[in-house]
Amino acid sequence: MSERVKARTKREAYACCMSCGFTDKTFVMVNDDEVLDPVTTCPKCSNRAYVCNMQGLFLFMKAVTKEVVSLKDSVFELEAASDTEER
Repeated sequence: MSERVKARTKREAYACCMSCGFTDKTFVMVNDDEVLDPVTTCPKCSNRAYVCNMQGLFLFMKAVTKEVVSLKDSVFELEAASDTEER
């Protein structure tokens, strides 16, 4: 017997984009378990946007942490370069 294929639907939900700062409602795909996908496409810049649900917020925090660490490394490199120039 053939299984009936469910069409994926979209629901409106808040999403946050780290690239352009977009934070507003957008349409997000719903998976088979009736749960919102944690990541969607930003309607403003077409980059990755994180949905404001538990799974999406954890992924957002992980991405922000990576950004902070890379910025911190860049600052340390700049400080080290300026210290060597002063001497």
